[in-house]
Parts: sequence; C-alpha cells; structure tokens
Amino acid sequence: MTIAARIEQLRKEIEYHNYRYHALDDPEISDREYDQLFDELLALEKEHPNLVTSNSPSQRVGVPPSEAFQPVQHLEPMLSLDKSTSMDELKSWIQRNEERLDREIREIICEPKVDGVAITLHYEHGELIRAATRGDGASGEDVSANVKTIKSVPLRLLGDSIPERVEIRGEIYLPLDKFAQFNAQARVAGAPEMRNPRNGAAGSLRQKDPKITQQRPLSIFCHSLGFRSTDLVVTTHSDALARCRQWGCRVNPRIEIFNRIEDCQHYIDQLNADRTQLNYLIDGVVVKVNDFQDQRDLGQLSRQPRWAIAFKYPSSEARTKVLAVDWQVGRTGALTPVARLDPVFVDGVTVSNATLHNIDEIKRLGLKIGSEVLLRRAGDVIPQILRVLTPGDQEVDVPTKCPVCGHKASKDSDGVVIRCTERILCTAQRKEAIRHFASRGALDIEGLGDTTVEFLVDMGAVKSPLDLYRLSADDLATLERVSAPSEARIASAQKRINKFAFESYVASLEIPHLKRARIAPFTNQFASLTRLVIASEEAVAKVARVESNHAREIVAFLNVKFEDSHDLSELQRQAVEQHQKEGLIRYLTELRYPMVSRSFVKQIGNKFDSLEDLQQTSAQELAELCSLDARAAEELVNNLAVEKEPQKVRTTEGLARFLREKQVSVVKRRNAETLVRAFPSLRALMRASAAQIEHLDEFEGSKATSFIERLLYNLASKERIGEENSVQLATNIKQSKNTTFARFIFALGIPEVGESTAHSLATKFQTHVRLMDATQEELETVDDVGKVVGANIRTFFSNPRNREFVRALVAVGISWPVVEPESASRLLLSNQTWVITGTLSILRPEATKKLKQLGAKVSSSVSKNTDVVVAGEAAGSKLQKARTLGIKVVDAKEFEDFLKQHFPTTQEED
Repeated sequence: MTIAARIEQLRKEIEYHNYRYHALDDPEISDREYDQLFDELLALEKEHPNLVTSNSPSQRVGVPPSEAFQPVQHLEPMLSLDKSTSMDELKSWIQRNEERLDREIREIICEPKVDGVAITLHYEHGELIRAATRGDGASGEDVSANVKTIKSVPLRLLGDSIPERVEIRGEIYLPLDKFAQFNAQARVAGAPEMRNPRNGAAGSLRQKDPKITQQRPLSIFCHSLGFRSTDLVVTTHSDALARCRQWGCRVNPRIEIFNRIEDCQHYIDQLNADRTQLNYLIDGVVVKVNDFQDQRDLGQLSRQPRWAIAFKYPSSEARTKVLAVDWQVGRTGALTPVARLDPVFVDGVTVSNATLHNIDEIKRLGLKIGSEVLLRRAGDVIPQILRVLTPGDQEVDVPTKCPVCGHKASKDSDGVVIRCTERILCTAQRKEAIRHFASRGALDIEGLGDTTVEFLVDMGAVKSPLDLYRLSADDLATLERVSAPSEARIASAQKRINKFAFESYVASLEIPHLKRARIAPFTNQFASLTRLVIASEEAVAKVARVESNHAREIVAFLNVKFEDSHDLSELQRQAVEQHQKEGLIRYLTELRYPMVSRSFVKQIGNKFDSLEDLQQTSAQELAELCSLDARAAEELVNNLAVEKEPQKVRTTEGLARFLREKQVSVVKRRNAETLVRAFPSLRALMRASAAQIEHLDEFEGSKATSFIERLLYNLASKERIGEENSVQLATNIKQSKNTTFARFIFALGIPEVGESTAHSLATKFQTHVRLMDATQEELETVDDVGKVVGANIRTFFSNPRNREFVRALVAVGISWPVVEPESASRLLLSNQTWVITGTLSILRPEATKKLKQLGAKVSSSVSKNTDVVVAGEAAGSKLQKARTLGIKVVDAKEFEDFLKQHFPTTQEED
C-alpha cells in the first residue's frame, strides 16, 4: 500500500469513528485505539506535507484567525416558521393545507425544536466546502473555519451514494452538561462565563480564531436539506433524514412520523415532560408535512413555508431564593422594587433579577428577604415571580428617600407607587423631565425630540431644562459624541483602501496617454476591470481628457491587455490584493483628526482678519487660544503654512471654513510605509498599541499615540447635531421663552397636573409667585384640583430647590401674558361646563384649550350640571345621556363654525 493510500485509509477510518462516537454515541473502539490512528495520520502528514488536504481530520483547526466573516448567499433561502401554541391551531393549520391541496395529507413528521444557532453545511462531491449562518434568510456569514472544529460535523460525507452538491441544514448547540462544565472551569480560572447555552453557541461560532471555537464543546443536530443537485432523489423529509444519517450526520433520535395531526398530541406532551431530562435546550416542536411533493405544492409565503409550523411550549418554571430587594428609579420618578435572586437557569437563560412591580405586589406575594420563590420567564423574556414557596426571615424595607438623589420619596395618591418627589431635578429622571418640558403641550420646543435629548444629556451639556436656555447655536454645533469603531466604518475604510489599491494597479499598467493626474477620475468612472475593458472611445476621451485618436489607442491597449483574461472579476481581486499595501499607505496619509474643536475654530475666525494674519501667529499663541498641546499646535501651524495663496481667504467665515478643512494631521508617506511593513492590514493596525508603534523608526511616544487616536477617530461612529440644525434648535429654544402660564405649569411635571389642570391653575393664579405661595385651601378652589392634586402641588413647591428652579426659568426670560382673574368673569363661556365626545376635525386637546380660553370648564363626563355637549362622529353613551337629560347638543359642524367665529385668525391643527 502506498503512503497516499494509507493516509486516505486512515482519514476514512477516523471519520467513521468520529461518526460512531459523536453522532451515534456508540463507539466501536477505545479512546486509546482512536488516538493511535490519529497519531499515525499526524506522523504521515508531517513527513509528507504535500499530501495534506483541507478536509483531513488533522486540519479541523488549520487556518489563521479571521479578520471578518464574509457574506454568503444561500443556494435556497433559510426560512423562519409560523408559530402555534395549541392543538386547535395545529388542526387549523393542517385543515388549511388540505383545502389548499384539495387532498388529504398522509404523513406528518415531528421533531424537537432545538434552541441553538441555525447553520447550513454546503457539500460538493461529499467534501464540506462552506458553512454559513442563517443571517437574514437569503444570506448569512461564512463560519466554515469554526464549524470545521466541531467533531460532530462531518468534513466528508460517508458512503457511496454522495450527491454532486447538497446543503444540509441543522442547529448548532451547546450540550447542557458541557455548558455547566465549561462555566465551572471558567470560574476556577477566573475567566468570563457563558450567560446561557444559546448565546454561548452563537458567540463560540463567531470567534475570529478557530482555536477558541475548538475549545468550546459545540455539537449539531441536522434536521433538513436545502439545495440538492438532481442526482439526489428523495421523496420525503424522513427519507432525507435517513440519507443524512447514512452520510455520517447527527440527526435527533426523538423525531417521529404520524398519520394524523391528532396523533401528534401525545408526542408534544411527552417531549415537554421530558424537557428537563434532555441534554439540550428546546422551546417547542417543529411539525412538518413529510411528503416533498406536498411541500412543493403548498409552497411558501415571503419568509415562511406553508408546510411547516412550530408548536411553542409555555415558559418553564424554576425555584430560587431571594437574596435582596433593591429599588430602581424610573424616568418618571417611580421607585420599582427588583428582587436579587440566587442565579437560576430558566429556559436557556441564567436569571438573577426579577421585577416586583410595586410594594403591593410584595405584600400580595408575602415576599421577604430569604424567601424561596417559584420563578417563570413571562413570554420567555421577563423573569416573573409567581409565588412564595417558603417564608423568608427579613421584611422588605420601604424607601423614604430616593436611592439616586437622596431626596424624599413618598406614595402617589393611589397609595401604590412610591415616587421621588424631586421630580424635574432628580438625575434619574433627567431625560424624561427634559422631554416633558419640551413636549408639545408644554414649552413646545420643536427639534428637541427623544434622540436629541438623549444626546444632550449623555454629553453632559444639559442637566436640567434650565440648561437649555444657556446653550448657543455654537455650543450645540460643537458637541460631538465619538463611540467605538463600527463595523460599517471599518468596511467603508476597507472599501476606500481597495479603491486606492485598484488605482495603483491601473497606474502599474502604464496605459498610453493616461496621465497620472487622471488615474483617480479614470478609475472612479470605470470602477472595475469589467467596465474598463468595455469602455467606449467617447467615454475614455471624456474622462481621460485626451483626443479621439489617443482614446482609440487606450481602448486598443486595454483590449489587447485583457483579451486572454476569462475571469476579470477574479483578476481584479488578485490585483487589488497585490496592491493592498499601497492602498493602505494612501489611506493612512489621508487620516483626518480634529485637533481644534469647532468652537475654537470660530474663536480663531473672530480673532484674525485673514489667513495672512493667522499664518504670522506662533504655535504657542495658537496653543493658548485653542487649548492645544504644543505638538498639535505646531502641526496646525505647519498645515497652515502650506497654503501659498492666502489672499484667497479674506472673510472671517471663509477663514473659519478654511481652518476646518486644514485640520488634517498627516502621516507622511515614509511613516505610513513603516507602519504598513509592521502591520500589513487595517485590522492589524487597529489592534496595534502605542507601545508597539513606538518601536518603529521615526515614531516617538507622542507621535505613536497621536496616530492611534487619528485612526480610531476616523473609524469611529460620530454623532453631531449639525450646524444647520443647531441654529434652528437654538432659535426654537429662544422662541419657547414666549409661552403661556398654563404651558409653563404643565412643563414643570408636577404629579397629577395635566394640561387641563394646568390651564385652570393658570387662570386662577396668573403668576408663578402666586401659585408657589398658594395654600392647600386656595388650590382646592380650582376646578380639577382636589385634596390629592392640591397636596402634590404643595409638595412640589415646598421643596426649596424646585422654587429656585422656577425662579431661575423666569430669570432666563421665560414669560407669559398676565390676564387678571377678574377679567375671566367677563369671558363668553364663564361658568359653563362643556363635554366633548366623538371624533372632531380638530384635535380634542386643541378644542379643549379653545373652550377654556373662552372661560368654559371642560369635563369628561355628562351630568345634570353639564351645559353643552359637543357630539362628533361616532359619539356614544355620552350623547345618549345628554339627550336623556335634555342637555343642549352641538354637532361637529356647528362647533367648527363656533370656533371660527371666535378664533378667526387661528389655524386649526391637523
């Protein structure tokens, strides 16, 4: 027997024994005998490296770490499944399918729905050539190198009846015993633990280094076929699974076939009862039509096959112990109790916290510190305590102070929710307070939406609504949030590097009459070899800016150059790869870094009349003006000195714009070449530390640090408000100072004080001084204000910080017209009570506001004290009651005419 034949024989034997051990759990030989076979293979391959193949069992880890996972187009889509939760739904599903087929479905196949990571394995002539994740269903990520480390995945299909091409679909998962063992070892080593088996499997599969994946105890269940070539003939799903077993694939042994959907009931119930005994997570059962012809006739929807459905089990439960109860402050100031639990595994997730909603829930459960409780993940997501199993030994303390700001916390009027009384000044409620302050019914600051509020608070620019009025347009435009490098930015940078590499390749062709200055626009126009080769003479003449006879020579040169190239795309890929270093060097010399912040750019523009004046300044002067370090200031001065025609920049605005463009810290070409020799790819440069770069020629400490900063800044996701938006937002904030007292009161966010109550308070008190000093008795004389609301108002204004906050808002210029209370008695609808019901052409809040401006009280219910009912479209019981009581009813058209008469210049809002 030749050496090559012996190696091939060893590979087949080893793969066969891998199948017996990992797929069937029925080994035929001992571990020692297996090791002897494997050691012999390793020895022979070491002596004869020319005989090593990529799919040899010895090469399960034989590739370097991946820089990124490449996208893979699935040969057939990987579809998702519709869901059901009852036998009635399953019966309806079968009935719909039989009606669609106009025949009886004879066989149904059921299998456990394993909670893992969907994968497709692409085999050609029995060799595993690619493994990909599900992704969006149409395409996924190439994880071939990592999947090849999983011993239960055959690198080569067994047997003789191997199709030319086949996609085998499956679910990669972490066995529960291996998951527990891995975490136990991680705890001993002080290494990070996996949160749960499903996330652990997904994370293991996306490791850049296959050696790490190999250390993870992953396994697989193969459950279906995707694309298959015509030489594979199977008529049923069960036949396909039988073939998978023959080929050495691991198939779940709990799969069964039934003749009627009703027969599936026992299988579903039994599998659910056995869940705790399985060594893998499941969340239900997949039910499929077995016959492939039936499947083809049923077809599919856009993302779901009609011939398969998932039966989802209800959430499972677990016992655990309450270790403590903490209180979290929500954005509205509500204090929510959260139980800290002895970590327990529920439905594939380790749960250590559970919300208790409020103090009444704690009392209802009878929960104490130390209680043993029954836990469930509601909807498979939210941990929920169902009941207390054994009593604890320590009562849960009810907080009297906010755990965040330390100020008083008390129960709401309903006696259920405990809330921080600090409200608008509590740091935990900051974002919500600012959102409310700027909302439509309050100060109505357009452009200050959720995203902008998040940005301003996260940047530390706004800590309370008062800070809004201290921000200028320049302040807003200067703010910039820089996060970690994003994959999108990295991909964009790599695309630019590839473009530079292609330019370098085109330059190396030495195309006649194509000047070097025209190579960049030439490759922009003809961005691939395919487009370059078919370019017309007219297009070439226009882009290269040459005469027609020269364009003809360029086209002829390209045709001759590439006439023997059968795959131009592959040739371009090789060319770009060959010139990658040149592309990376070009990219590095263009790195931009904001040495001078946007606010200082404006200061420089205001200080210097022209670029000529600015060019005369010293690095020290610039450093003092812009808060730069000496190196950065000197670099900026050098960049400014490059401009040979400073007279072009005359205006202050032009100077500021020029300065922004010149904020470029250039890595000179010789420095870039040094970097690329040491770190030949963008990913390698991103991983480089300043200490590593310091060892390179011409890179002292500050320069190495500066380069790392520039690179990461350019690859980072950046968020700004923008100059134009900043100007508009600053204008809107300024305009909001002119408001009404009702809006101002509502903006303060006093508990239980809505727009209607705020309007009543404004009508009564007119100024902030009168409102702040009002007694409980005076407050209760106002419509919509009873004991509870009155107490909330008094509590708010009895806080010295709140009083100071209100005074400060008035001091920055917020104002409103004052209409003395006595004039209210002369309003058209004084002492009248109106009720609005049904749908109107005007929004109800706007209609309510207009009625109140005319002196009416607007109520939500009809009584004998009601004067008028406005009945819009689809008015219901309120209209009926009004007619019964003989109350005047105004229809929508009459009400609209009434408002137009008394508010002729007011545009109704859509």
